[in-house]
Amino acid sequence: MALLRHRRDRIARIDHKINRLRARATKLLAREEALQSRIEELRQAEEQSMGRLRAARVTRTARRADGRLERLQSERRELVERELDRIMGALDAQSRRTRTRLDRELERLVPVEEEWERLRATFDALGNVVSTPAIEQSAGALGDVLQIPEFPIQEREGYVKPFPRGAMVF
Repeated sequence: MALLRHRRDRIARIDHKINRLRARATKLLAREEALQSRIEELRQAEEQSMGRLRAARVTRTARRADGRLERLQSERRELVERELDRIMGALDAQSRRTRTRLDRELERLVPVEEEWERLRATFDALGNVVSTPAIEQSAGALGDVLQIPEFPIQEREGYVKPFPRGAMVF
């Protein structure tokens, strides 16, 4: 049970990283938007007629704000790239662990699958016997119910049946 809890903790840590990334990137974007609004106000103030000193101060303030905006945008871009790389690395590692575990569990089902296939062969043999003229008249519609579905888990075309064709498996 502790091993299962540890696996959940890994996935919970990945979820935490995703949520933390969202929160941090959203916060940086809000700061960028606020700074962008401030820059627009400063640009509008530059266009208004005012004294030479005040105009120079407004221009200087706007230039500094532009620099801060570029740094904030760069910081957010680097944060997103760095954290997405970490999250994708963690997801890759976890999906590999999970896939390995699934493969081990599927290997344990091989004897059950063999028994299932023997049972299918037995049903097929009975179906063939029931369809012979000597038995068909007495058996009636029994031939229609003598079918067994495919084993629920098997590899087909390179993927294990419980996974859809487009599933991302690392």
